[in-house]
Order: sequence, then C-alpha cells, then structure tokens
Amino acid sequence: MNHYKILLLEDEKDAAELVIRILSKYNIDITHYDDARLALPKLKSERFDLIISDIMMPVIDGFTFLEKAGDWGNDTPVILLTAYSQKENIMKAVDLNVSSYLVKPFEANNLLSKICQAIQIQETDLLKRTDLPFVFETRVQFQDTLSLMLYGIPAFDHVDRIKEKLDEIKSPDAIKTVKLHVSNDLCYHPQYKSILQKLLLDVIDRCKVTLQNIHFLGSFFQNNLDSKNELSVAVRNSQ
Repeated sequence: MNHYKILLLEDEKDAAELVIRILSKYNIDITHYDDARLALPKLKSERFDLIISDIMMPVIDGFTFLEKAGDWGNDTPVILLTAYSQKENIMKAVDLNVSSYLVKPFEANNLLSKICQAIQIQETDLLKRTDLPFVFETRVQFQDTLSLMLYGIPAFDHVDRIKEKLDEIKSPDAIKTVKLHVSNDLCYHPQYKSILQKLLLDVIDRCKVTLQNIHFLGSFFQNNLDSKNELSVAVRNSQ
C-alpha cells in the first residue's frame, strides 16, 4: 500500500494551487516551496519519489536547483514545468537527466500520466480518495467498552471531524476499554501515522483510558505489524 511523496517547486500561486488541487485527490503527499533555496535542505533530509519544478523562478531557477542537487548525488526523477517549449531548455533538461517536461497550461490527465512514467508506476497505482469514502463510527457496548471504526481514506477536513465525533460520546468517564478497528485503506493517506496518533491522544484525553486498555484491530494493524508499537511509542512521547 503505497503513497508517493512529491516535491513541488513553483513560485506562481495559481500554477502551484492547480498542481496541488489535482494531486491531493490521490494517494500523494505534496511538499510545496515557492523558493527553491528553501527546498534544498529538505531534499537533503527527506526522500522524495519525484520532483516537479518550474524552470523560471526568482533567485534560483529550476535548472540551477537541479545542478545543486546533482552535485551531492541526488537522483530523484524530475518533471520540469515551462511556459513555453524552447529548444535550449529541452536540451539542457536532457543534460540534467530530467525525466520529462510539461508545457503550461496542461491537462490533469497529462500531469498524472507524466508522473506515472517518471516514477515507473501504473496509473491504477494512483488511488482516488473518493473510491474509498471515509467512514468513522463510534459505538459504546456494555456501557464501558468503546468501539471506534475507521474505514476509507480521510480527506484533510476529516481529521477535525474525528475530534467532533469523539466529543459526542456520552459518559466518557465510564469507558474502560477501547477497541480501535482500522481498515488497511488508511495506508493510502500520506499522513496516516499522524492521524492515528492524534486519534489515540484524543481518545486517551476524552475517556481517561491508558494505552494498555486500547486494543488494535482490523486489517491495517494485521498488515502493518510494526505500526502498533510505533504508534504506542509516539503516543507515549507526546503525552
């Protein structure tokens, strides 16, 4: 279950928002900078599956950014964005081993196709969030057992709705045991770890239970055996 990390370098607000709007519908994590200088340290400290970069940017243009990145051996695939197809730009892109380039304006399908080619995946590997609609349910059983069911892929506004749903629980102080059911669909969300960590912290705060009284159930934890321990450690460190 993959999600893909893309570094976007684009100083034009409308162009950046267009790319983000297209890609945020899928299992893609986008990190955006409008100043390429600020992106260089990020590229050194994190691994990205793809770089999408405008050519014409202030201070450091796309080519200079790629040259600097190449100086310390970065080989992340690159798609260049350009307002016009100039022969000299194309030749320079070839010299820098750029995977592909797109002439603005471009259609969403063209962008997605170029991305799949660059990172060598099938278009079916890009999963639309709407194909797995998000469902979060709470259910109190035997007065002292709270079952939480989380299915599908949360949109960005769903995280706040989870907290609102928890606030609706009646008599939270009576809860002694929490059963957390999570489907494997959550793996497609780029921030699934932080979503689960926040959910657990909210549950512990709301119901005053301990981690020992929380049972991790569902296909997510079955298929990601290390996630339970990682999550428990992260929650302890955050308390």
